[in-house]
Order: sequence, then structure tokens, then C-alpha cells
Amino acid sequence: NQQQPVNSAHGANVYYAAIAQAQAQLTAQVQAQQQQQQQQQQQQVAAAYSQQQQQQLNFISQ
Repeated sequence: NQQQPVNSAHGANVYYAAIAQAQAQLTAQVQAQQQQQQQQQQQQVAAAYSQQQQQQLNFISQ
């Protein structure tokens, strides 16, 4: 009977370790997705900016 608390404590440690690992993986995935979104937004802004400059050049050349 004395061994049961040790076993349950060990089980809890394994359980919490699994949760911590899952949280770490989720955090890494979310960070990767956010980085991709930021890159996409930067590309969109750059594309819109170059398009705007081209329109200004066209207006000046007319």
C-alpha cells in the first residue's frame, strides 16, 4: 500500500510532462504560422507599394 502514492506521483509527472511537451509543440506551430503570416503581409505591402509607384510614374510620364 505504501507504494501507491509513489506510483500515482510518477503517473502525474508523466502526465504533466506529456502536457508540457504538447504545449511546447503547439506554441512552436503557432509561432511558425505567425511568422509565415507576417512574411505574407510584408510581401503584400511591398507589392502594393511598387504598384503605387508604377502608377505615379505613369502619371508623370503622361
